Amino acid sequence: MNMAAAAFAAFVVIAVGGVAHAGESDQSIRDYLEGDWLVGEKPENGACTGYWYSGTELEFEFRKSSGRMLTFEHFDLFTAVVISRIDRQGDRLSLEAKTRDGGYAPIGKLRILRPDRIEVDPGNGKSAKVAYRCGVPDLAVNTAVPIDKLAKLTPLLSGGFSFIEAVPGIPDADLCRRETSAPAPFRRWLQFELIGPDHYWVFGQGGNFLGRTTIGFDFVRGVQATPQGLKLAMQRHLEAGGGWDVPASRGETYKLTILDHGGRIEIPELAGVFVRCSPADEASRGMHRY
Repeated sequence: MNMAAAAFAAFVVIAVGGVAHAGESDQSIRDYLEGDWLVGEKPENGACTGYWYSGTELEFEFRKSSGRMLTFEHFDLFTAVVISRIDRQGDRLSLEAKTRDGGYAPIGKLRILRPDRIEVDPGNGKSAKVAYRCGVPDLAVNTAVPIDKLAKLTPLLSGGFSFIEAVPGIPDADLCRRETSAPAPFRRWLQFELIGPDHYWVFGQGGNFLGRTTIGFDFVRGVQATPQGLKLAMQRHLEAGGGWDVPASRGETYKLTILDHGGRIEIPELAGVFVRCSPADEASRGMHRY
């Protein structure tokens, strides 16, 4: 798995008249961008979740958050970007991201071409490419759960966010700063993608997960809020078939119960307690491109 690439992916932006923060931008633009886009390749074989294309996918979400984008570099790297601002001039959009340290940075420009395509200009002297709409959002997964609950597991932060397993006798602060030599088998970590709107998953490495050494992007089929946290309806993601979510890639179903204890989460099905570190802590960084 390519979990630690170098250099943050400065990638996208969109504009349509005036200047507005992402949370205040035209609803028409938010509706237009929402969903999955395939860069540099026409999705001639159907939606991106049902067929493996070679191009990078850009996935925009506004319904739960005030603006968020996932970049999906096949086959194993997702990077989250929080959109802080969208400037619009005619059919051209410029996007700004909120960085992990609280700053702001441009992430590229978009030009609206047709209802099913946009031009993506990443800047940095790179050539612009056309991105094609590549499916419709799956809103049923999290529609009944408010963003504050979802953000407990999928924080609204640029870059990935993971939870490291607690180790008896080692302070959580030391684990978060990685100032410990605790053996790797006792330091499992998990990352949750519950906002989507097309790809919803759980990823885990570092030890035993239901008899497996890795949770490899298992599908989240449903999210339910509870007084104690969340319940996730899960399905194992098999590395098989010609697409992300096709019959050949769907394994057995199971449940994950998330009990929120503030600085920690407990997952009885995994017989584990995982630490919620601060965004500045090294151990909170999940998969990402920086």
